[in-house]
Amino acid sequence: MALTDYQNVEYQDVNGASITFAQFQKKLSDSGFSMEKSKVGEQATAIVKLQSAKSKAAKVKYKLAAGSPFPAFKLHATDGNIVDNEALRGKYTVVSFYFSECAPCIKEVPMLNAFAERNQEFSTLAVTFDSPDEAKKFAQQTRLSWRTVAGAKELIDQVGVKSYPTFALLDPNGVLVTIENGFEAAGKGATLDKWVKNAIASRAQ
Repeated sequence: MALTDYQNVEYQDVNGASITFAQFQKKLSDSGFSMEKSKVGEQATAIVKLQSAKSKAAKVKYKLAAGSPFPAFKLHATDGNIVDNEALRGKYTVVSFYFSECAPCIKEVPMLNAFAERNQEFSTLAVTFDSPDEAKKFAQQTRLSWRTVAGAKELIDQVGVKSYPTFALLDPNGVLVTIENGFEAAGKGATLDKWVKNAIASRAQ
């Protein structure tokens, strides 16, 4: 479900105070903040709260632990093909969890494209809860080159992703090597290339 599907959307700062969407976007872009989105009760209401990367990103707890198989899924990619767990086997796969209204997710697209171009020995997959139409529009506007599966809310919930962007690395057998909020990885001075290669090297030790 995309934010546009909610009847009410409230934006909050790190202290929980309501702010405008413009203020939210500015803080998100300028200050390197993360966010969390949740549905409240039976009403189609979303609360999107700024979250300090330095103080909170490290506390993110995912439902999927390193060494666990990636949840079973079978979804249509925006190119019309079916993507499932078997499609992730044979190579290391970098998964990027995003949604179209996430400013950092938009900002990182050139970095994602450059990674895919430099590292063709890896598979890449973008995953979003946005609708297929929204995902296609996002790819067109940002020129995202990664294969994308949309409408993946159930899969995202199974992994336990709440902050965006989030990256996961799967081994050639579809087993999770590591998962991390994008801001936390960047806070350690890691580019996506470095993050992936360090994770593989650590696993081999």
